[in-house]
Amino acid sequence: MRPDQQLERLRARGFSDNDARSRIAAQLPVEDKLSHATEKIDCSGSLEESRRQVEALAAKLRVNTTP
Repeated sequence: MRPDQQLERLRARGFSDNDARSRIAAQLPVEDKLSHATEKIDCSGSLEESRRQVEALAAKLRVNTTP
């Protein structure tokens, strides 16, 4: 997710601009988070695109955990 998207989402949840920026600054950069991830959902697109990714990952995980 891009920083401007993070900021927009935090504002939508009622955070002030300063509080939202402080919260983003306190987090690990997205690149660092991704380097630790086994799987990734890119939520920078539409809600429908994110849902498709979640459904595909859920299906993959079900297949990998079915005895």
